[in-house]
Amino acid sequence: MKRFLDLKQDSRGFKFKLSKFLKAVDYSDEYYSNIITLGFSHIDLHSIFLPSYQSDGLRYFKSKCIIKDNSIAEYRSIDKIISLEGAMLVKVDRTSMLSSLECRAPFLNKELWDFANQLPENYLINGWEKKHILREAFKKYFPKGFLDKKKKGFEVPVGDWLRSGLRTEVLRYIEINFIQSQGIFNFKNVSNLVHRHIEQIEDNTFKVWTFFCFQKWYKSYFDN
Repeated sequence: MKRFLDLKQDSRGFKFKLSKFLKAVDYSDEYYSNIITLGFSHIDLHSIFLPSYQSDGLRYFKSKCIIKDNSIAEYRSIDKIISLEGAMLVKVDRTSMLSSLECRAPFLNKELWDFANQLPENYLINGWEKKHILREAFKKYFPKGFLDKKKKGFEVPVGDWLRSGLRTEVLRYIEINFIQSQGIFNFKNVSNLVHRHIEQIEDNTFKVWTFFCFQKWYKSYFDN
């Protein structure tokens, strides 16, 4: 199905979600790691790194997130460690404080968190409805149908930035002399990855952005 699901634009619509889901289903303990990894999956890393740099990028987090019975509480704990603390809280804090709003309390209250983790799973997900108990508790305060609206994220056109304003800098980071002096990446594979994105053959937004951020960090601290 890959040929029908390949994307050429930076879009997180239905095709993106379906493609990501199908790539994640490997019927092993790695499936959830593959779902939450926006950049390189464990398999992808093997293709861009030289043999001496093969590693599992989520190894640290996996040691803290042991899955025993596939419960919602376990997966919520993983999201708390990886997504909430590392990304979402920063975005919410900045946008809410700009408008003098307090969004963290009471939802990050430790007692409330511990209580929610003891609730039966159908209190959290009821059929196709997520955040079920939260919606039921507060629906009288909102207009009818308001809580049924589609969730909106903090999306920015990173894929387009990499093809336009950041293009020159991105291409600098895949110059053969620079890649060879690093001794980290497989030049052919990483170059192909970047060029296919820039030339709009396929959308590699998250992978190229991850690579770009690493290279900026590397050049700042190691390329003297």
